[in-house]
Amino acid sequence: MLPERDIALLVAVSAAAFTFLGYPLTRWLSAGRTSATQERINGYAMLFSALAMILVSALELVPSALGAQVSSGEALLWLLGGLVLYFVIDKLLDGFSQGTPKIKRSALTVAIALSLHNLPEGAATVASEFAGLESALSTGAALALHNIPEGATIALVALAAGFKPRVAWLLVAASALAEAAGGVAFWAANAQFDARASALSLLVVAALMLSISLIELLPRAFSSLARDKNQTFNK
Repeated sequence: MLPERDIALLVAVSAAAFTFLGYPLTRWLSAGRTSATQERINGYAMLFSALAMILVSALELVPSALGAQVSSGEALLWLLGGLVLYFVIDKLLDGFSQGTPKIKRSALTVAIALSLHNLPEGAATVASEFAGLESALSTGAALALHNIPEGATIALVALAAGFKPRVAWLLVAASALAEAAGGVAFWAANAQFDARASALSLLVVAALMLSISLIELLPRAFSSLARDKNQTFNK
């Protein structure tokens, strides 16, 4: 039987592959759907994804790290470090998105942001194996469900910006490969990590996942559902 760490890597790569499902889902949702229906589907998908990531972070990753000889104060510092890292990535993206038409720049920014976010997400599944294979499986399942609407979001924005379907698919593929690469990189380096380092990495990953959920996914979900409600009310 494969070592648990190798199984966790397979789970991470499998979860990343779910991103590809977002593209055909987008094409299907766009075929003959009204704008109100599409708004509602997007809203509920992002809401479900955000809640899944919050639950995994709060109930799996953080408790696992606290059980590995990491003090509460230390855990808080690493969580804050993960939050700072999130804003650093967000700021860097602002600088990289200059020089292209606004609508296409926005589409590329979304794709780049989600791809960068997927690097630690890929590591999250492998890192969570430190708390047991069950933790890796639950983390991978949550990320897999999150990756479907994430891939759909990238495709929707790219197609709306005027990119050809092939380019939209490539952007989705880049996001999936980034998550897989994050898992492979952490798996390759994991042999050099001790239990404490693995626990600290869990805290950074949890902070990034919480930041993505609370700052990006939940506001977008509520905004989509609110617009859908207003459109329905005004009919």
